[in-house]
This record gives sequence, C-alpha cells and structure tokens, in this order.
Amino acid sequence: MKHLIAITSCPTGVAHTLLAAEALKKTAASLGGSAVAGAISMVSGVQLLVPHGGIFAVLIPGAVTHLLPYLAAIVTGTVVTAAALFLTKKPITNA
Repeated sequence: MKHLIAITSCPTGVAHTLLAAEALKKTAASLGGSAVAGAISMVSGVQLLVPHGGIFAVLIPGAVTHLLPYLAAIVTGTVVTAAALFLTKKPITNA
C-alpha cells in the first residue's frame, strides 16, 4: 500500500498567524485567571471533598471547606481573566 503525503501552506500565512495570536491571548488570559484563583484557594486552605470540582461543588452541603474564600477565588479569577481579555483582544469593528 502506498501512502501519499502532501505538504501545503497558505500563500500569505497572514490568517494563520492572526488565529494563532488570538488563541495565545485567550490561553494566557485563562491561565492567569486560573493561577490567581488557585493561589487564593491554596492560601485560604480551601478543600474540595468531591472528585469533581468547579462551581457546582458549592451546591453539595459540606463538599467545600472555607466556602467564602472559595467563592471569592472563583470571582477574582473570573475578573482577572476578563480584564486580561479586555486588555489584549482587539475590539470587533464593523466593515
């Protein structure tokens, strides 16, 4: 059996570079917000006593220790992520 391998590229490469740059901005913003939320949770001694995590663990009685710092960490991480996206992403303009 013969295999066919083809190598192609975009003639200008512009679209791919912009797409990659946008993905990196989103990833960096998400990592920053997650790092802040994780740091607040660790410093506050928050423990999740369920195998899954996230905001839905709050609905299970006794599943989250130090509930208020946990909620503060989630809110702060979300605000940091939103601020980073706001500062790095270009606004959408109508053509």
